[in-house]
Amino acid sequence: MKRSIGLLSVFLLCSTRLFSQDEFHIAPSGNFNDIKQQADLFFAGRANDSALKNGEVEDNDYLRYKRWEWYWSTRVMPDGSFPDLAAQGSIYRDLNAAAASQRLSSSVQNTSLQWTNISQTYGDGGYSGMGRATSIAFDPNDSNTFFVGAPIGGIWKTTDGGQTYTPLGDSLPYVSVGTIAVDHRNPNNIFITVGDNMGWWNYGLGVYRSTDGGVTWSPSLSSNFISGISYYRMAMSPQAPDTILVAASDGLHRTTDGGNTWNIVHTGGFRDVCFRPGDGSVVYAASDDYWGYSEVYRSLDAGATWTQISSFNQNYNYLHLSTTPADPDRLGISCDYSGTMSYYVSIDTGSTINYRAPLPATSMLFLSPTDTSIVYVGGVDVQVSGDGGTTWTQLTNWYNDGVHPTVHADQHFAAFNPVNGCCYFCNDGGLFRLRESTETWTELNDGFVTTQFYRIAVSQMNPVFMIGGTQDNGGRKRIGINQWAATNGGDAMDNAIDETNDLTIYTTYVSGLLYRSYDQWNFDTYNDITPAGSTGSWVTPYVLDPNDQSRIIAGYQDVYASPDQGATWTQLSTNLTGASTSTLSCIAVAKANSNVIYTTIDSKVFATNDFGQTWNTHLTPLGNSNFTSITSIAVFPGTTDTVYITAGGYTANKKVYRSINGGASWTNISGSLPNVPVNCCIFNRASYFHDLYIGTDVGVFMMNDTMSTWMYYGTGMPNTSVTDLEIQYAAGKLRAATYGRGIWEIDIDGTTGISSAVTDAQGNEFSLVMNPVTDQLLMDAHISADQHSVFRIYDVSGQLVLTKEQHTPVGNYQLAFDVHELSPGMYFLGVENAEGVSRVFRFIKE
Repeated sequence: MKRSIGLLSVFLLCSTRLFSQDEFHIAPSGNFNDIKQQADLFFAGRANDSALKNGEVEDNDYLRYKRWEWYWSTRVMPDGSFPDLAAQGSIYRDLNAAAASQRLSSSVQNTSLQWTNISQTYGDGGYSGMGRATSIAFDPNDSNTFFVGAPIGGIWKTTDGGQTYTPLGDSLPYVSVGTIAVDHRNPNNIFITVGDNMGWWNYGLGVYRSTDGGVTWSPSLSSNFISGISYYRMAMSPQAPDTILVAASDGLHRTTDGGNTWNIVHTGGFRDVCFRPGDGSVVYAASDDYWGYSEVYRSLDAGATWTQISSFNQNYNYLHLSTTPADPDRLGISCDYSGTMSYYVSIDTGSTINYRAPLPATSMLFLSPTDTSIVYVGGVDVQVSGDGGTTWTQLTNWYNDGVHPTVHADQHFAAFNPVNGCCYFCNDGGLFRLRESTETWTELNDGFVTTQFYRIAVSQMNPVFMIGGTQDNGGRKRIGINQWAATNGGDAMDNAIDETNDLTIYTTYVSGLLYRSYDQWNFDTYNDITPAGSTGSWVTPYVLDPNDQSRIIAGYQDVYASPDQGATWTQLSTNLTGASTSTLSCIAVAKANSNVIYTTIDSKVFATNDFGQTWNTHLTPLGNSNFTSITSIAVFPGTTDTVYITAGGYTANKKVYRSINGGASWTNISGSLPNVPVNCCIFNRASYFHDLYIGTDVGVFMMNDTMSTWMYYGTGMPNTSVTDLEIQYAAGKLRAATYGRGIWEIDIDGTTGISSAVTDAQGNEFSLVMNPVTDQLLMDAHISADQHSVFRIYDVSGQLVLTKEQHTPVGNYQLAFDVHELSPGMYFLGVENAEGVSRVFRFIKE
């Protein structure tokens, strides 16, 4: 019963049927704030977070808009305009080239370190997908070679029929691909639209082409996000591949010279375009006039001129088109207007169009390539008609219901491979193949690593076990090397693992729906522990108290605390944000004192030193702009008043700040960081010099107490947004969540500046006699000049646990430190001379 209830709630929360009353359209705008203002007005009263929690609203345009809003709210310019992603792509390439070509001195980390992808690399069923796919195109000569496009993740190539994949688009300025076309004369010529093609608000960078099979790319039809253009569909002439048409929000674009030049052959928005099979002269296109009338147009001269051939005369109408080589004269049309979904057919090349029947879904339309009586449509699941579109039955199910083949939810696109005749379906889980002759489905996602992670958490008891929350592929848990399983479904967001008992894990759904499991979600044994009546941000922040892992501190409209793993909650603040509709974005608890809590909204930091009895409000130097808002906050290990914040947006030199007085004042330490969004930060508590890592939209940077500038950390990570960072201390690994390319890890030394023996400028030498130690730590001293020395021992949290000052005269002798009262664990011994020069040793107390 627990499982069936869980699946039902996930179904209500993660399905993607489009409800027309929730669809919306505004005039194209290159400004995030304009889009947000109009969208928020449109959706006011139509969908809200409380309804989502009750399972009353399916995953419609409202939720897709909220995902988009979350991602872009911290990735726009100070005035709300969209960034120049081509310039950001150049920053990424320059950083990687410089890091790969140099080795820094031994006093800092080595930039030759390589990132390794540890994300799930195999598809393990329709319910648990690998990542979103929205397009596919085929090699004209080899049935095993085809290309798959990911709206956040780029373009991928397989040469073994989908058993393995290789990414081809990592050099793109924006690793996002909407549609693909492959030259059927020369498959080395590939065309892609750069940008997500799902939703009018997903702008793109135009058309890019490759003449070397995807190794390198160059712009063919260029635009930028400020232009506010969405690129929906691309079609290549089956007879003359130099002729290509692109349906976009600003018109029908056409090239006849292989992408050297482009012209708009019809103004107005267009959503779909396709050629008559085998015919380079007849082309169909569906306009996209939300407030007016979306209609179907036909060209008889390869797209040069156009004539309207439909007369639907319906407002708020979305259209999709499909043709079939089984009957080249047949054109299928799906209409979705004002809540009514209908299927229309032409059997005479568009001369007449007739209504056929109601439709069960309209997210995707696909006519069978072998049988004119078979038609597929997609929404959450694939529906099929065996009588030309008159009646419909469910063909697949998004989870294993024991009746239908299991195919991941949310269908976006389908195409057939003319070499082998198989059909391929793109959805939010990746790619699935249908062999119509046997009615068998096969998942083809091994190696298609395009998972969009919001947040991750790692076990400190098991170096392998970790969990993460993804967009529309649920919560994922790593149970072995390249072994993954599911936790909750839908969009899983932030996560936590009890450091003292990693059987206890926490995960969330959108807006702070919080779950707890006592068995790592092994048997679907979990509990909804959301504070009653609370609603949080799209990704609601919460942490486990570093001193008491049973206590949860969470940020909703206010701060809540639970002392008993979510069984009961206490509200720690009252109207902290100043508005009931405002929600907190980041939260942190000081290791040195759990009564000290920091939380943020926009550019404000709220701080309490007495567990919420009183709160102080601090405005950071970021100002009042949402576009440079705080994206993460961390308290310096061993202190309560030293705190760091990171900022999103594209305001130059406003990236990282430090406060040493609990947020009352701030010092800008952005320094050499490029002008890109900074999304997250974490301290390496096992580093004596407290290495600080930050995740950005071009990779990871590091700085510590010995450094005066930021260092680009490691190479090999693709051009993708790093959304979270975690450290697994036993393995010595830094792990990074990315929004579109899975999870990556890299070695961290934790010994930057740490030695086994040191010699200072005067020739004085210190070295540890043995390591680990028991009750006494012994150090050999070879002193050539009298000096005063200071010895300090810190634990891994950065707290000072022992100080010893003494005169160290000339001679060779041993120094002894009584450490019997120290608890077993890792410690750092710092040695400082009169000149203030410090050297560090790391030792283990048994």
